[in-house]
Amino acid sequence: MGVRKFGLVCNFRVSSRRAEFVHPTGNLNGARAGDSIALKFSLDGDQGLNIVTGTTWQTATCRDWTPTGPRVGTDGKLSYKPSSDRYQDIVATSSTWKATCRILQLDLADGTHPQVRVTFK
Repeated sequence: MGVRKFGLVCNFRVSSRRAEFVHPTGNLNGARAGDSIALKFSLDGDQGLNIVTGTTWQTATCRDWTPTGPRVGTDGKLSYKPSSDRYQDIVATSSTWKATCRILQLDLADGTHPQVRVTFK
């Protein structure tokens, strides 16, 4: 059995040298703990593979997304596909995260920190 990936298209808009999410919710519900998550996003062209300067997970309450722990750094596998103008960052999760909620944050070189809220089943 191969690794199952959950894809979430998280679009970024670059305006005034600032990137931000324009995805309607920024939520990924029902992710399977232990599976990798594939984040797909656009930054209006190739900004290089150093555009993501850090990736972190943080535990949070599932009710209102209040952070409940420190940010913990993780490695992602970033790639860029010119034909679709999309980046993809594959981020690992832990099987111990079952039935929890976590905030996945990307730190971008322009100083912005877009987030995705992930509910694990």
